Amino acid sequence: MERQRSVIGALGGVVLLCAAGSAFPNDLPEIAVHAPASTMESTPTPGTLAPARLLDLEAPGAPQALDQLLVEQGWATWDAANSLGLAQGLQVRGFTLSNQGSSQLQATRNLLNGHADIAWRFARDPATLEYARLLGGHDATLLGAGSPGGTLMLGTKAPTGQPFTRASLRASDQVGWRGTLDAERQLGPLQIRAVLAGQWHDRTTEGVRDDRHALLLSTRLPLSGGGHLQWDLEKHVNRMPFPFGTAYAGGQFWLDHAYVDTTRARADRQAWRQALYLKKPLGEHLTLSGHWQAAHTQREETLVGFFNVKNATQLNSYLRDIDERYRQRDAGLQLDGHWQAGDWRHDWSLALGTHRERRDFAGPQNIGGFVLDTRHPVYPPDLSAFTLANRYSFEHLSDSGLGAAWRGQVGAWDFRVGVRQSRLRIRGASRPDAELLPTAQANPLTHAFGLGYTLGPAGRVWLARTQSYLPNRGQFADGAWLPASQARQWEAGWAWPAAPTAQPTSVAASAVVPPTIAVTAFDLQRSNLAVPDPQHADAYLLRGTQRSRGVEAHTSFGTGPLRWTISGTWMRPRITQTASPGTPGDYLAGVADRFASLRVQAPVPAALGLPSTQAWLRLTGSSSRPGDARASFRAPGWGVIDAGLQGQWPGQQKLHWGLQITNLTDRRYVRALTGPDNVWQGPERRLQLWIDMAW
Repeated sequence: MERQRSVIGALGGVVLLCAAGSAFPNDLPEIAVHAPASTMESTPTPGTLAPARLLDLEAPGAPQALDQLLVEQGWATWDAANSLGLAQGLQVRGFTLSNQGSSQLQATRNLLNGHADIAWRFARDPATLEYARLLGGHDATLLGAGSPGGTLMLGTKAPTGQPFTRASLRASDQVGWRGTLDAERQLGPLQIRAVLAGQWHDRTTEGVRDDRHALLLSTRLPLSGGGHLQWDLEKHVNRMPFPFGTAYAGGQFWLDHAYVDTTRARADRQAWRQALYLKKPLGEHLTLSGHWQAAHTQREETLVGFFNVKNATQLNSYLRDIDERYRQRDAGLQLDGHWQAGDWRHDWSLALGTHRERRDFAGPQNIGGFVLDTRHPVYPPDLSAFTLANRYSFEHLSDSGLGAAWRGQVGAWDFRVGVRQSRLRIRGASRPDAELLPTAQANPLTHAFGLGYTLGPAGRVWLARTQSYLPNRGQFADGAWLPASQARQWEAGWAWPAAPTAQPTSVAASAVVPPTIAVTAFDLQRSNLAVPDPQHADAYLLRGTQRSRGVEAHTSFGTGPLRWTISGTWMRPRITQTASPGTPGDYLAGVADRFASLRVQAPVPAALGLPSTQAWLRLTGSSSRPGDARASFRAPGWGVIDAGLQGQWPGQQKLHWGLQITNLTDRRYVRALTGPDNVWQGPERRLQLWIDMAW
């Protein structure tokens, strides 16, 4: 308690934290649950129909993880794929938004500069990004980019045409350091921008070391007659052994020990990307854009830890050597045009794109070769004594398509239509000497339409329907290929004021912040869920539909010196048909029905001697989540408090500083789960200091 009081006191007058913190005890029993016993960037057409949810990546002291920022703003909640810390995997509207949330290849739905981002086993550093927009169905689906629940549209930093230098440094109380450098220079007509980011000696809650480094070099050459040619070179290095989650045993979650042998587990993930971009006006009303990208990742790991619960006091071991290679190629052309015909303004886009992936995985493993005692876990000194069974996976994916989109505006009306014809092929093998054979073939046609109307002072309303797809693997018993899983979404909303706005996460106290409100109702359904055919080995059936209905709300406003931002989602995600005969239940494991975020900011009184300083408080929360399809047990809901100070150095407008405390009350909580054997806890309390300077 004395430590908590001293931390709160460091905030210098933010007295409301004391009252808020007392509502959240930090003892272990608060997250005990009762489970059954077990032994085991830009949109295709100008503007967006709905308000764009823009992440403020340039705010001083911004988080070092993109998914963390999405959760803190109340736009998404943690997903088990994301909780591994290996990529952006989140729950949006009840559906997983992930670049690597599956053991199979699939067309990614995280888009970078208008094409697919690198999809496999690495975490992108947000320091390399200029913007991040989380779009619902409609605007992202116009040219086939959509996925159930939403699409994360990312844009890398590019030359601005103005020389500058900006650097930041962050240190935490757990001996973690992070530094970034962002600079631009001009060499004749060539504009050059470089971004460096590094993170050293950081550790996860389980004690696993998490080191990350990133480099982005972007050059741009203006072309005569307008437009430019841009070349990007990027490299990311992640060193964090794969965490295993938290075991559930003896009637409570096992939180007090590391679940990985941190002395011998190792990881080395590297990602390289180079890309070429062209933008060229072809006249007053026509623009040609093109992109080409080549990327690959490499993953080498030795994983030593536990796999699942053996009994109430023992855990089965997990030992694996992983060697994984992933390659990706993207290319595309897009033609954009516009014209005015009387009172009508027309904007249109025509886009042709190809996306190819290749994954080679080798992961010899041994599960259950030894056991760990939950009270005194001791790993064997000689791991070479355990034989490893071979496990391989080789897969190729090709996804290409032609899309067209149109937007028409007349008076207060806004009409949008989009369609894309795609061609999807996946081939795979499970042995190094085996021929790659087809595992999926589909030719899905997706579409989107939307209608918006401006009510004047009363704001704006819209209605949209979208359709997107994800691959299905395998065949029916008669040999026919499974069709792609189809997702359709209806969305209706109201926003005030009428013009879409994106409020930054940090606003000066003297700034006038106009109030904003946006409410969106959605009904999202994904059909063609594949399950094994009980009558035929190696065949599948289509049975089950995942449906999520709910409401999203966002508002920002000011009351006196206080600035408020509130976001929340209320939904009912369910399986509307039984997924398979032997597994009754309609709940989605690990998916919350409600999650939200509240942030308040106020100036620090001048009497405290901190000029131009803001204090802020954020509460992020989630409802309980079912642990299995029958909701026979649940992880309890949680509310986590973060707080901090940020300001300018006296007399130095380009020098910012900040103090931030995440999980202020040191609350122990379940961040994500997929069952009693796979539970991830949230981070412990962390104190961070940062400084941001520009010249």
